[in-house]
Amino acid sequence: MTPRIHKLSFAVITLALVLAAMTPTQPSDLRGQFDSPVMAMYMSENLSQVHELVPASDTEQYRKLTWRWRRFLIVDLAFLAAYGWMFFEMARQLARLTHAGILAMVLAPAAAVADLGENTAIWFALSGSAFWAGLIKPFSLTKWGLIGAIALLLSWLFKRAAPLDTEEKLVSMIAGVFYLLTAVIAAFGLWQHYVLERVLTPLSLAILLQAYLGCLRRIFP
Repeated sequence: MTPRIHKLSFAVITLALVLAAMTPTQPSDLRGQFDSPVMAMYMSENLSQVHELVPASDTEQYRKLTWRWRRFLIVDLAFLAAYGWMFFEMARQLARLTHAGILAMVLAPAAAVADLGENTAIWFALSGSAFWAGLIKPFSLTKWGLIGAIALLLSWLFKRAAPLDTEEKLVSMIAGVFYLLTAVIAAFGLWQHYVLERVLTPLSLAILLQAYLGCLRRIFP
């Protein structure tokens, strides 16, 4: 693994942990079988659904909750930049092995842009914009669809790892399986949206494993 991918993997993991710690307060009853208020926000279709998560009022509590969401979105900018760059660098590695890597190089920044659009829509929806509230879900589904496609393509990358019968090969194969599982769950989640919350587990494990592979420094040619 290149040193850059290694560093970006750790950056993504670190920022993901920071965002998990910053998750805004969860309402007592979330719609659509969601467990997280963040995913419920990502799947908001209109301003009234945004207000279910951040009830509009002229109170100090509302201003504090709005600020928590905005602070979350600001940190998420660093996160989307980190994972977009990481996926792009991995796609460059894949492009050395197959033309599918070129497609992944296009999809990686596209996913980050869709994520930026999602954050922008949420930001203005919190200010009461019905227009931007209606764009949250389309941006979010686009992002998750692209991430699923990227994960599918990158799962091929781990087939060309270290020689057989080595620890690196075993870990690499497991990471590839987690990327493939990420793609399958993301595809299903485009129809059953609450399933998208399950994407984060295999994706996080795949990135953790590739960070470990980076420590071994003998994975990608």
